[in-house]
Amino acid sequence: MELGDALRSVLVDDDPAAPGMVLVASTADESVVEARGTAVLEHGVPLTSGTPLYAASLAKVVTARCVHLLAAEGALGLDETVERWFPALAAAPSITVRQLLLHRSGLPEYHALRLVAGASVDDRLEQADVRRLIDGMETWFAPGAQVSYNNTNFAMLAMIVAEVRGESSAAAVRALVLEPAGMAGAVVRRHADEPVRGAAHGYMAHPGGLRRAILGSASVGDGGMWWSGHDLAALARLLLAGDGAVQAMRAQAPLPDGTVPSLATGCTVGAGGHWFGALAEFTGFRAELRVYDGVAIGAMANRQDAPTGARLDALAAELGLPAPPSVPTPVRRSASLPAGVLVGVGGAPWRFVPLDAGSASVPGAVGRAEVGGLSFHLVADGVGWAVAERPAVTAAWEGEVFVVRDGAAEIARLQPVGGALPSDEQVAGVVGWWWCPSAQAVLRVSAGGAGELWLHRGQRPPEALVVVGSRAGRCVLAAPWGLLELDLEGSSGRVVLHRAEGLRLERLAAVSRPG
Repeated sequence: MELGDALRSVLVDDDPAAPGMVLVASTADESVVEARGTAVLEHGVPLTSGTPLYAASLAKVVTARCVHLLAAEGALGLDETVERWFPALAAAPSITVRQLLLHRSGLPEYHALRLVAGASVDDRLEQADVRRLIDGMETWFAPGAQVSYNNTNFAMLAMIVAEVRGESSAAAVRALVLEPAGMAGAVVRRHADEPVRGAAHGYMAHPGGLRRAILGSASVGDGGMWWSGHDLAALARLLLAGDGAVQAMRAQAPLPDGTVPSLATGCTVGAGGHWFGALAEFTGFRAELRVYDGVAIGAMANRQDAPTGARLDALAAELGLPAPPSVPTPVRRSASLPAGVLVGVGGAPWRFVPLDAGSASVPGAVGRAEVGGLSFHLVADGVGWAVAERPAVTAAWEGEVFVVRDGAAEIARLQPVGGALPSDEQVAGVVGWWWCPSAQAVLRVSAGGAGELWLHRGQRPPEALVVVGSRAGRCVLAAPWGLLELDLEGSSGRVVLHRAEGLRLERLAAVSRPG
């Protein structure tokens, strides 16, 4: 099938009044771009192939290319440590440029540090703000020991590129990649409040309907760029050329245990190795790019839960591209719906509340799940449950783990924390002030009446904490956005967040429990 026919067949059922999607298919000398949907719901502005959308983590591919081009010139070394660019970072002598490219620095996600300090995800950061956070960071695993995909690594790489080039990150990116690729419509934001002319607004699912999202970060490297479908197609053609920098970006390296992650030195590698590229998600936007042998396909959408992966799978099938390896169907077992708090590997707590199906506000609902600011209802679906508000999202016990999926894609893998619940006296011992060195922030745990615990961070209103268990001699407390693990007998602890960062905590002072 020809590229244009394949694109149109995949987009044929899209709702023109909903947030939209741009699909791209390219060979080395031909590109086809198709767009459907609405760019700005509030004014009915249609999404076109020339509409700028937030590229989010697709920008990492551009940053990686910049690094490899400079390495080929001898301007920097991939195995050089980063201390000459980050002299204030304590771990800099142990972290190499290559480890940043491979997401193996051990540094925490800078967005997570903002969260710990009490900032909102809607607070847009400038590159200088990110630099200040980086300078105070501590690693949470030894550099090179494991993988933790995060934005800190590529924000640092963009700063390195800028210093090596002696110009701003935006100017360096434009000179090294955007202009040579022919990405004429690409926008690199110079500051967080800079408008992007004609840009699509991003949208997120919310209990009350779609909610408009922020306009992305101004931290170039991990994001900070806006591309149209035509720009994505131009980048695809550049990557299909397969020059030395592209080959370097595709290089993979084993971890100390011998496993080879799907993250190469500048891109993601698909299952089976049939493609390389990138996946991106930021508040209100989603995008993917896959470069196969001779053909590249990509998608950009202005809705965070857009099915970009499913569309690209369908497009790949239409074009006869290699299918990913088949994944064994998980075995779902019959069991009761969870009650109470379960947590994922990174600490995000999910609260499950059983409901009387006869009196529930949503017909047939037997339970309600709450995570962060979201709440949704579960209805029985054979062995497991489906989400009433989004039937494609299902949940079921798989072995001893409760797994939430959107179609075949796994959203969350949850289980009880385990360990005995601490006594009231032990819980009272964690009340006080705690210092997070990486976030340069003070957290306070306070006690209220009837055994309530509250967390205070920054200027935010107090948040309820739930005691969910204990492990390794620590009381485990669930906040709406992650976990606190605080020593029952000692002066240390850690914050566990969505990507499993273990941010160290130190006790500053203790207070007596009221009453």
